Amino acid sequence: MQRTERRLTWHRPALAVSFAVFLVLTFTSSPSVSSIPTLSDLETLPLPSTLLPEPASSPAPSSGHEAQRLYLESLPYGTAIVEVSTRTGVDGLLIASVVEMESGFAANVVSPRGAVGLMQVRPGGTPKSPDLTDPKANLEAGSRYLASLLDRYDGDLERALAAYNAGPGMVDRWKGVPPFRETRSYVRRVQERYLGLHRRLWHGDSDSLPHAEIAEALAAITR
Repeated sequence: MQRTERRLTWHRPALAVSFAVFLVLTFTSSPSVSSIPTLSDLETLPLPSTLLPEPASSPAPSSGHEAQRLYLESLPYGTAIVEVSTRTGVDGLLIASVVEMESGFAANVVSPRGAVGLMQVRPGGTPKSPDLTDPKANLEAGSRYLASLLDRYDGDLERALAAYNAGPGMVDRWKGVPPFRETRSYVRRVQERYLGLHRRLWHGDSDSLPHAEIAEALAAITR
């Protein structure tokens, strides 16, 4: 007991000195106003990696709408896709899937057939035709055309995509997707991409569906 009391007594002066140093540092080394981060500084300040949650434990967005918006805004020209989706009524994920297939999000692509830009739209040839090299104008024109095809085929996404690729005349002639390898591949790949994004963002499901179930799942989405 006496040995313990001597140890405590020996440490008291050291504790007192440490506390005094703490007080001095506290009241003489306050940051200047210029060194205090502003709100904008804090918003751009990267978090240490140790504070970032693991992907598996990240909180999910509050809704499918929010998850979809965040995803689209992360894409090149994503904000413009969200805006044109609102104006045309075409699902932004569908627009993004078509853009990815048509141009890989490259705004300056011109095909051998003369199709231009993100959605590979062909110039109209009239004085009032928009500048299709402008990403926003290209998205507007392509999305409006896609909307008209969806309306023409009563929401049948398969036929609308086939018409976007091969032309509505061919779809009408064959009464469905034409038997062209390019068109069939195009329709399948856009549908799979669109459905995959929808399932992942709205349902958190990353598993791919068998091909036979894709049409049924897409019909449930576009119904």
